Amino acid sequence: MLRVEFSDFEQLDSVLEEVVRAGANQIWVGEMVVSDVEALAVQARAKAAGKARAKAEELARLHGRKLGEVFRIA
Repeated sequence: MLRVEFSDFEQLDSVLEEVVRAGANQIWVGEMVVSDVEALAVQARAKAAGKARAKAEELARLHGRKLGEVFRIA
């Protein structure tokens, strides 16, 4: 068994092509792990906050209002 690890997911196709070219006829992809989960969580929270604000602005505009300060986040 051969274990291959790499950090650039876009390399997957070329890695698999080379493995098959080298004679492999069975390939198992056991797990894929994100190396920096916290960075992705920060990005996800920022994106979610932006979408929430845009939705709140739209709802306020539809009711003839403007957004004020944030007083609670649940």
